[in-house]
Amino acid sequence: MLALRRKLLDQLGALRKLCGELDPETARCADATLDALQAGIAACRQRMLECIAADAVLSRRADIIGSVPGCGPLTAACLCADMPESGTLGRRQAASLLGLAPYDRDSGQYAGSRRIRGGRAHPRRVLYMAALSAVRWESDSKARYWRLTARGKPHKVAMVAVMRRLACLLNTLLREDRLWQAEPPSTALQAAA
Repeated sequence: MLALRRKLLDQLGALRKLCGELDPETARCADATLDALQAGIAACRQRMLECIAADAVLSRRADIIGSVPGCGPLTAACLCADMPESGTLGRRQAASLLGLAPYDRDSGQYAGSRRIRGGRAHPRRVLYMAALSAVRWESDSKARYWRLTARGKPHKVAMVAVMRRLACLLNTLLREDRLWQAEPPSTALQAAA
């Protein structure tokens, strides 16, 4: 279902781009196809959510991912299948598997810049969109982003840091099989005592 949704989104984007290059009268010929693609994407989304709801394990994973600020139902649906099983992965391994670990480009005396590369592209794109939302609405992610940009880091470097934090948080929550909460568990337990 994820592959079908991605393909439909690609076709919708390509057709919209083509329609933007045509004169308005000719572009109207593609309206029915655009509507059909949008309906197919909506049906695909609905079917994915139904499949997740029918499977107890995927449903629990979706609930955990959806509990994190910035991750909505579609993000949870996309990451349920693409996030690694988190029982044995460490933070660096999970970030590397998603292509969020910085690699150096050093040789001899040359010290190059660090860049992310490799990993799974689709979950990285989904995490980027979730990080954009988190930077806008979630206080910890917003503070991390602004702290990095205030130190002179470029926008994308700060966003990758937020994405990596989000990936590590999701990995931990999935490993511990618990929902996200605003306060860390130890603080929440001390406040209750």
